[in-house]
Order: sequence, then C-alpha cells, then structure tokens
Amino acid sequence: MAGQSVEGAISIVDESGASYIVVYVREGDVPAGQVIDQEPFPGTPVGSGDLVTLWVRSADSPGWGKTVAIS
Repeated sequence: MAGQSVEGAISIVDESGASYIVVYVREGDVPAGQVIDQEPFPGTPVGSGDLVTLWVRSADSPGWGKTVAIS
C-alpha cells in the first residue's frame, strides 16, 4: 500500500476485516499522509484477527517524533 493515502490504506484494511496500527514518522520521500511501508508485506493475505501495521509520513513538526494510532 506504499504511496497510498492513509485513509485509502485504512479502508482496504477495514474491508479485509483486519485491525491496524498506524505509525506516523517524519522519514520518507513522499508527501505527508502517504503510506511509506506496511507489515505484513504486500500480497500477504490478511483477514479477521490479523494486525496490519502502516508506516505513514507525517507532516514536519518541530519536536514531534513517532506517534502511534491503534484501531
């Protein structure tokens, strides 16, 4: 889901029935709000009871490190 918006990626995960964790990071060469990486790896089947981690590019903000949002 790299390159997709966080909203789009969450929608895909929701449709699969899996849960997700969003980790916002300041690293990456993509616009804020886009997915940088994911776990499990792309193409891995997921469903109810599975957990997907999405690393998302945050907006630059002084003093802001990593923030985690869990659903």
